[in-house]
Amino acid sequence: MTQAPPARASIWRPRHSVRARFAIFTGISGVLFASVLAFWVVQGQREQLLDAVNASVRREAAVLGQTISAALAERQSQVQQMASLPEVVSGMMEPGALRLLLERTRSYSPEFEWLALTDARGVITTATGARLEGLNVAGEAWFVQGSRGVWVGNPHPAGALKRFLPLDADGRPAQLVDVAVPVIDNDGKVIGVMVGMLNWRWISDIHHALTAADADLKHTLLLSPTGEVSVGPAGWLGRNMAPSGLAQVRADGQSRVLNWPDIGEQLTALAPVRWSAQAAQAPWTLVLRQDPARVFGPVNTLQRRLLLSGLAGSLAFMWLSWWLAGKVVRPLRRLADTARALQEGRPASFEAPTRHPDEVAMLSGALADLHGNLQARLAELAAYRDHLEDKIGERTEQLRQAADRAEAANRAKSAFIANMSHEIRTPMNAIMGMTYLLQQDAPTPAQAERLGTVQQATEHLLDIINNILDLSKIEAGMFTLAAQDFDLPEVLQRAIDLVGVRAAEKGLGLRLDAAGCPARVRGDATRVSQVLINLLSNAVKFTDQGQVTLQVRQLKPHAGATAGSEAPLHHTLYIEVRDTGIGISPDQLARLFNAFVQADESTTRRFGGTGLGLAITRGLVERMGGQIGVSSESGKGSTFWCTLVLDAAQEAEPSVAAWGQSTGPASAKARSASGGAMPAPTSPVEAMALLRSRHAGARILLADDNPVNRLLVDELLGMANIHPQIVQTGAQALERVRSQKFDLLLMDIHMPDMDGLTATRHIRALPGCAELPIIAMTASVLQEERDACLDAGMNAHLGKPLDTQQLFGTLLHWLDPQRQPRPDRREPDLSSSV
Repeated sequence: MTQAPPARASIWRPRHSVRARFAIFTGISGVLFASVLAFWVVQGQREQLLDAVNASVRREAAVLGQTISAALAERQSQVQQMASLPEVVSGMMEPGALRLLLERTRSYSPEFEWLALTDARGVITTATGARLEGLNVAGEAWFVQGSRGVWVGNPHPAGALKRFLPLDADGRPAQLVDVAVPVIDNDGKVIGVMVGMLNWRWISDIHHALTAADADLKHTLLLSPTGEVSVGPAGWLGRNMAPSGLAQVRADGQSRVLNWPDIGEQLTALAPVRWSAQAAQAPWTLVLRQDPARVFGPVNTLQRRLLLSGLAGSLAFMWLSWWLAGKVVRPLRRLADTARALQEGRPASFEAPTRHPDEVAMLSGALADLHGNLQARLAELAAYRDHLEDKIGERTEQLRQAADRAEAANRAKSAFIANMSHEIRTPMNAIMGMTYLLQQDAPTPAQAERLGTVQQATEHLLDIINNILDLSKIEAGMFTLAAQDFDLPEVLQRAIDLVGVRAAEKGLGLRLDAAGCPARVRGDATRVSQVLINLLSNAVKFTDQGQVTLQVRQLKPHAGATAGSEAPLHHTLYIEVRDTGIGISPDQLARLFNAFVQADESTTRRFGGTGLGLAITRGLVERMGGQIGVSSESGKGSTFWCTLVLDAAQEAEPSVAAWGQSTGPASAKARSASGGAMPAPTSPVEAMALLRSRHAGARILLADDNPVNRLLVDELLGMANIHPQIVQTGAQALERVRSQKFDLLLMDIHMPDMDGLTATRHIRALPGCAELPIIAMTASVLQEERDACLDAGMNAHLGKPLDTQQLFGTLLHWLDPQRQPRPDRREPDLSSSV
């Protein structure tokens, strides 16, 4: 159904008119610009005014301080002149003559309310008007300070002189300022103190004389160091009238409008006043208060004028924008009408190109070209429409073939990895096994050393093979993780024990800190152990002194799935391995987790290694839902960290598994609790002794097509006084089980005629063979190959090269009368930990 064309939009409606929106936008922009400009200019003017006010109050404070200081200096000079008269210094001047001298000085300077002389003990000997003569003033501050040097004190109450002095004009008791100087004899000894007490009203008169000539200074205050009003309104003298905000003005020195209790809001500025150089005398404060309307009036007027000018300019600019936009929009509206006609299928015309086209003419020409191309494309689409189904079928077939090729390549890679693993491990089994047998034949020390070298080399080669296979599986997406409950502290301690020997050889400390970790979790214990051992081995390898620390913490547990459930569904572990080794430079950290990479070539030559360990570790950590990283500084050690997300354990106690599935103290304890006679052996010699004592002469059938493997297993079992029957194919094993009874079968997987998996299925179908222990003994160690063994009915899996202790331990477990049932296929093999 064809929609009706929209009505022609009004040019006066901003929602439908570019012209109106452009004009409004330019007008608003002009208003905003004028507002910002006015604010900026006014703010600058305001700041300049405040700076001028601050400078003015500092200038007034300086003038006041200098004036008072000069007046005090003159009075101080008068007192010093009297104290230095020879008659006074010698102490020979008669009291009457001295009193006359003091009275004459007071008549010359009536601001002195009292002048006196004390002896060295502080007793007043002579004073004007004979006031307080004989009084001991040794405790007065002016005597104590005047004995040490010239002293000018702060205003204070008249004290003992109060009864002799009249009240001030405002009815308040007089305030006095002390001017004291020591009287020193010809021997340099202080024999007394000459003191003159000035009336504070004299200082107030000086302040009034300085501020009376300027109307802006009529509300000026002088505050004492403790904040009382000393010069100011009569009703507030001696009182603290500090308004809110005065402390902030005093702290940052910036003028502000404050609300004063006597005259309301005033622009307030402060400046300190000092009239004495004595450090002990706290400064007074001059407070300049001015009417803010009078100060900021010109600035506010300027702001209003700027805003009105900006508004008028914005309106004019809006009209100009409206007119200019019309020039641009009209051709565009004609093009819109043409496009609408094309949409409705009506004839449409485009303007003829001009000699000098502008942008609108170029757009019109482009639309005309587009219209022509569109007509051609419509014709082409009509032709394609008839062959669309054929094209879809052809493309679908191409995609199917590409998917088949990708699947075939993946199968080929999987087969190649499996074959490589099997073909390399088979000769490695012979080398490592024969080396072990030779070591048991009491070789000479030189031979033992050479055999140890061979064993170390083969173990190193096996590690490289395992790393390459693990990396191949991770990159191919074939890597799977098992899910089994396990004891986390046991896995952590086992990792520490495995690298502990190497750390002890280098004299390194090895510390485990796992406080607060869950006791049991569910996951792939083998791969968790592999991550820990890789990180710890790296730390020990690249550390020559100091210690290596493994720290494991549980992050905030994930909440349970149901409301009210307290048990977490998952545990997030934060693992950190710190060392004091050689460290890593910043430019090498970025590529550290890439395959076949170490810090530099010198590191490879010095410490060895393929550079695969950290790449595999990163793959394992990411498979377990975590992250990995490192922080390091060259020469100061490294800290490798990772997070692992493990499920909560489903069983409260550890389950008992086959020796081929789980090893360690927890498993041994479980076997003992379930009826085992002894705990799991801790060494190959112990395992062989237990096997010889408990199962010598056991009937065991060995099926393996490789003669070297058959010889090796025969020799190993012979050391435990067990002599197995040997067959070379799965078919022979099946016939032998039909005719004889056996206690246990050791079954290879890849054999001619009939493989081990097929033979196992047939044997399980025989009467009485449902519980016969069948142990896979094969170089096929990939997880899917282990699962295939368990699915076929085998009880456990032993990978080649054979681990002697694991071989003997597995036989011990499955030959015991009270052995455990065949494990679930999902349980991991901890013996394959790298």
